[in-house]
Amino acid sequence: MRSLYGRIVLFSVVIVMISFIVGLVVANLVYAHGLKNHYEQKMEAVGQSMLTLLESHNESSTEWEAQLQTLSELGYQLYLVDGQYNGTMYGRPFKDLTLSKEVIESVLSGSRYRGLAGDNWNWFVPAVFENKLDKAVGFPLTWNGQAYALFARPDMVQQLQELRQMLAILFATTFFVSLVLIALKTRYLVRPLNRLMLATGELEKGRYDIQVDMARHDEIGELARRFTRMSQTLKQVDTMRKQFVANVSHEIQSPLTSIRGLAEQLRDRPLPPDEERRYLNIIAEESERLSSLSRQLLTLAALERGTETLKRQPFRLDEQLREVIIRMEPAWSAKQLELDLELDVTEVPGDAGLLHQVWANIVGNAIKFTDNEGVIRITCNYEEADRTVKVWIHNTGAVIEEHDLPHIFDRFYKSEVASSHNRSGTGLGLAIAKRIIELHDGSITVHSSSGQGTSFTVKLPVNETSLTL
Repeated sequence: MRSLYGRIVLFSVVIVMISFIVGLVVANLVYAHGLKNHYEQKMEAVGQSMLTLLESHNESSTEWEAQLQTLSELGYQLYLVDGQYNGTMYGRPFKDLTLSKEVIESVLSGSRYRGLAGDNWNWFVPAVFENKLDKAVGFPLTWNGQAYALFARPDMVQQLQELRQMLAILFATTFFVSLVLIALKTRYLVRPLNRLMLATGELEKGRYDIQVDMARHDEIGELARRFTRMSQTLKQVDTMRKQFVANVSHEIQSPLTSIRGLAEQLRDRPLPPDEERRYLNIIAEESERLSSLSRQLLTLAALERGTETLKRQPFRLDEQLREVIIRMEPAWSAKQLELDLELDVTEVPGDAGLLHQVWANIVGNAIKFTDNEGVIRITCNYEEADRTVKVWIHNTGAVIEEHDLPHIFDRFYKSEVASSHNRSGTGLGLAIAKRIIELHDGSITVHSSSGQGTSFTVKLPVNETSLTL
């Protein structure tokens, strides 16, 4: 039975049956260790009442026989044994009349016999329900000067026949109704899973525009909602991937076309030295663009796979930030930008080479998107409250639209501002920066608003030995 529906129904039925068996075992245990003694005490009281009734009247044997017969008709099985061990049955016959001679002699001599004393029960049918003489209670009886042994037990068939039928109907009806309800409930549970299975098949075929709407508020409903969000995310990722492939293809094709055309010019006809040098400079720049693109792709792939091994060593973060700013001096000087630095002397553990890419990317973007004569502010300080080093990079000028903010760290994503300022960008820089920060167990956030500018905040954890100096 491979289907989930069938398995749930089967397991439910097995659970019901196991529960029933366990219930029987527990009921038998309760009977053996409590109810049995109570039953014997009750039967002894009943037997004593019978003795009092029979011994109080010295009537003829016919009337005495009638009294015994009347007691049997009230719902008891009676077995009377005289001194010669002759037995007479009153009421429904016992299925098994086996009883030792020692027991009969003991009762005839004045002792009482408790047939349920000892280990006279089994796991499924209590001894009180077994129609055997040795499960009865024996009393000594004297009539007309002669000793008798009277063995008595309730006639369960006569006393409980209607109750047994009612319980049988109850158990059968309960089991049948439970089975039907289990089947219906299981179908109710499995139906949305079948819908999810069909939706998964559509997703496997590359159809990401899938809506699995369910009004349920349980785990299956939450699974359906998450599946819908996942399909929407995959659709967005697929769209960005296709856009990225198109952008990368264009970015690769553009410099290759330039390089090829200029190389053919240099090969086919001689050029003046100045013109030739200009062509070679263009070829070098386009080659650098291709090299940068391939490096970014390889770096992101390595970081995403986790194959980039961190070389954690303590280093001066404030000095690294100054180095990045100095290297980019031609870019911010050309735009006459004002730099406002507040860099505390701070040492952090980490991979200096990878973190250098983070600052180069963020500071480079700040320079790129800041208008001429704008302001860039960079702070670096240690926050003792959460034992982190906080780097804050803020620039005035163009802001990131609110609908772009949740996606700027996504791979292949290019905001409207980035697209308008730099059409050659691949949308990988911030994705690489975020991945590097995550590998250092840090966090990176962005805030951008009109009139305020754009701010990137990076927090890196430090241990007790790497604190602000």
